[in-house]
Amino acid sequence: MSHDNDYSTNDYEDHGVAGMDGIMAYIDFIWLPVTWFAVHHHQHLKSMLFVLACLLTLRTQVEVMEAFGHPDGFLPFAHGSAQLRGMIVYSFFILIFLILAHFSPRRDGMLLFAACLSAYIMAFCASMLVMAL
Repeated sequence: MSHDNDYSTNDYEDHGVAGMDGIMAYIDFIWLPVTWFAVHHHQHLKSMLFVLACLLTLRTQVEVMEAFGHPDGFLPFAHGSAQLRGMIVYSFFILIFLILAHFSPRRDGMLLFAACLSAYIMAFCASMLVMAL
């Protein structure tokens, strides 16, 4: 008796998120709940948007690197994937931003927005440099 849906093989691992690689691909999304609890109530929206922009920009940068045919960077100075190096850089800037936001509870909303924008630009430039190596 033949079954059309034979799931005895591990073909499901080739489609979508599976195993440790799948976890590592999205581990940086842990910053979203951390951000929610780390900042003050009136800072939630801007801080969450900053973190989400960083996470999405990282994935866009990785896609660009892969589209150019260099998923591990343009220069052979560093080992490992560009995504892992980008995650480390963005995580560093997100952590610094969250510490500064937490210890600045009574700052104007426009000042927080300027801090978000500055940190985002610095994180983007630094991650592109590190990912390209």
